[in-house]
Amino acid sequence: MKNKKNKQLAKSAKKAIREELNTNLIADLEQTITKLGHNSKDATKEIKKAAGKLAKRLSQKIKVSKPTETTEVSSEKESTEVAPKTQTTPKAVKTAAKK
Repeated sequence: MKNKKNKQLAKSAKKAIREELNTNLIADLEQTITKLGHNSKDATKEIKKAAGKLAKRLSQKIKVSKPTETTEVSSEKESTEVAPKTQTTPKAVKTAAKK
């Protein structure tokens, strides 16, 4: 029961984060379109659709630590930065390629 409650709290926290991201993205995109000199009302439908998809994808990357009623959020990227891995090929493949 405790585990189920934690999952529900985490899910509701992610949903709240997604909704906040969505509203922020919509506002920023509309502001950018008006700066470019276009009418944002023409592209409202596309803006909402794109902002929704982007907010969903970004909210999946955010980890919710210790779900409580006041939801504490920690971002995965903020906690640790990992150096990009370089792609290496095994020695056997290199020798086979030379033949």
